[in-house]
Amino acid sequence: MKKKIGILNFHYSNNNYGAVLQACAIQEVVRSYGYDVENINYIPLEQKKTFKNYLGDILRICGLRKTEARKNVKHNGKFQSFRDKFLSTSSLCQTDVELSDLSLKYTHVLVGSDQVFRPAMTRHNATKYFLDFCPRAIKISYAASFGTDKWENNVYTKDARLFTRLLSGFSAVSVREDSGVTICNEVFEVEAHHVLDPTLLVGADYFREMFKFRSSDSKLKLVSYYKLDIDDDFLQVISRLTVDRKSESKNIYHEKNSQGEEEYHSVEEWLQLISSSDLVVTDSFHCVCFSILFNIDFVCIANPERGIARLSSLLEMLGLSDRLCVKPDLIDSISKKNIDWCVVEQKLSDERKKSINFLSKSLS
Repeated sequence: MKKKIGILNFHYSNNNYGAVLQACAIQEVVRSYGYDVENINYIPLEQKKTFKNYLGDILRICGLRKTEARKNVKHNGKFQSFRDKFLSTSSLCQTDVELSDLSLKYTHVLVGSDQVFRPAMTRHNATKYFLDFCPRAIKISYAASFGTDKWENNVYTKDARLFTRLLSGFSAVSVREDSGVTICNEVFEVEAHHVLDPTLLVGADYFREMFKFRSSDSKLKLVSYYKLDIDDDFLQVISRLTVDRKSESKNIYHEKNSQGEEEYHSVEEWLQLISSSDLVVTDSFHCVCFSILFNIDFVCIANPERGIARLSSLLEMLGLSDRLCVKPDLIDSISKKNIDWCVVEQKLSDERKKSINFLSKSLS
C-alpha cells in the first residue's frame, strides 16, 4: 500500500508568509520521495475570550498597550489564493472527532515546522500539535519549534506528564533549534535531532519558480524591512540606511493599497521583494531564511519578548551570528559587514544533507 502522509502545521495563516511557505516546502520534500501527501486542513475553532484577553483589549483601547500590527491589515484572499495554487489539503476539520476520523486515512502524520510545540501559541489546542488524535498512524515531528529556549510553564501546560506521554509515542522527533534538543532531553526524556527549517531544504530555485512571471516594479536598490513592531527610532535607522546606500526603502510586511487601506503583499510578491533587495532588516525567522536562500545581505533584529532561540540557533549553525542585532543603533554597523556566501552555502549544504537524511529515514 502506498504511504499516505498527513502534515500538520499553521498552513492556514492569512498573515504569516513563512507559515504557508514552509508548509509548501515540507510538502514538496515529502512528495519527492514518492509518497502521497497532503496538509491536514485543521483550522482550530476560536476559543472563548478569557479575562486576560478582555483586559488586553481594554488596555489597547486606553492606549496603554500596543495594538498588534496585524489586526488592521487586510489580506483580501491573497494567502488563500497561494494555497489554492501550491498546497494540497485535506477536507476541513475543526473538531476533535473530525480530526481523529481524518487521521485514520494516514500511514504517517508529520507535525512541523514552525512553533507547533509552543502551547502558549497553540493554547487550548496544544495537544493536537503533539498528535493526541492519531491512534494508529506513525508519528513524526520535523523541525518543530518550542519558540523559546525553555519549556514554558503556563495554564496550557499544567500537566507536563501529558506532553511527555504524547512525545514518547513519536517514532522520530526533530526540532528547529539546538535548545529544543535540550528541552526534549531534559523535560521529556526524548531523543531529538536538530534539523533545518523546511524552507532551507528545497533550495532557492523552487521559490523563484513561484514568482518568475512577475515583473519587478523597483528600479533602485532596495532596503527592505519586515518587522512586527515598528517605531520612530527604527524608521529613522531605515532612513539613514537608504541615504547611505542611495536606495529606496520598502515595508515588505504590508503597505497601503489604492483605497488607502493597509494590505498584505501576495506571497509571491513578498518572495520577489526579498530576492530583489539590496538589504533586508527583519525580526522574522522566515524572512531571515529567505534572505539566506537568495544570498541577500540582512540584519536580524533580536526580539526577546517573542523569543530569539530559533534565530540565534540558525545563525550560529551557518556562521552568521554576527548578523544578530540586539540594539537598534547597531543595525547600521552590522549592515556594513560582508557575508561570505560561499562559506554559508557550504555549511547550508552540509546541514541540508543531515536534515534530508533524518526525514527520509523517519518516513521509511
